[in-house]
Amino acid sequence: NGAATSGGAAINAFGPNVTYTNNTFSQDSARFGGALATQNNTTTVSLISNDFIGNLTDVNAGVLNLIDGVDFLIDDCFFDLNSTNEFGGVMNASRNNDTIAGSLTIRNSIFTNNATGLQAGALNINNFNTTITSCVFAFNSNIGDGYGGAISMNGFGYESTVDIINCTFADNFANLAAGIATYTDGDPTSILNVNLGNNIFSNVDGENYLLEEGTPVVTSLGGNYSSDDSTDELLTGTNDVSDGDEID
Repeated sequence: NGAATSGGAAINAFGPNVTYTNNTFSQDSARFGGALATQNNTTTVSLISNDFIGNLTDVNAGVLNLIDGVDFLIDDCFFDLNSTNEFGGVMNASRNNDTIAGSLTIRNSIFTNNATGLQAGALNINNFNTTITSCVFAFNSNIGDGYGGAISMNGFGYESTVDIINCTFADNFANLAAGIATYTDGDPTSILNVNLGNNIFSNVDGENYLLEEGTPVVTSLGGNYSSDDSTDELLTGTNDVSDGDEID
């Protein structure tokens, strides 16, 4: 399937409550959201046990493009070989509206071999309250000059929180931050809070973490492991290990 602008397979906007279960989205394409595009604060979407394979976009979000106020759940999904030329090999989630916050929950899902030509091999998150739990990010790549082999988290003029709990980041690639990256634009209203708990970071082709710019607040909840020293100032919680051995 293909679309000239958004949502190669489907667009969900302005009111629906939609659940996709046990589907395969393969080789869908668009400029924004190769498979699905979703927007508006009255929209609720749940993805349960779906596979997304080989979808692509020219601009943003190889699979999923989320805009302004969407309540979005991903549970037990598989994302492989998806790509974009710019932001988010799998997803671009952005809040651009003063009154519409939105929420994103991702759990029990696998992200492998996804790619970007600019920023965020898997997830590009802008001003979006997000919880990521019990997920695997492996062999995702950023071949461009931007940040984030797996995830890029950014704050522009709003406050948002990203929680990453019980996740594994292994063998992702980027010239800048093979694992995760954070950014705020310097505006005092741009507040990005990132909480890390019980995660594994072991990315041999680049740093596990990089601060791109600004003053995001990254807090360890303890139990994290990092194979390099890029996390030395972050992983100070109980049972944290920074600059440990690579994990095969």
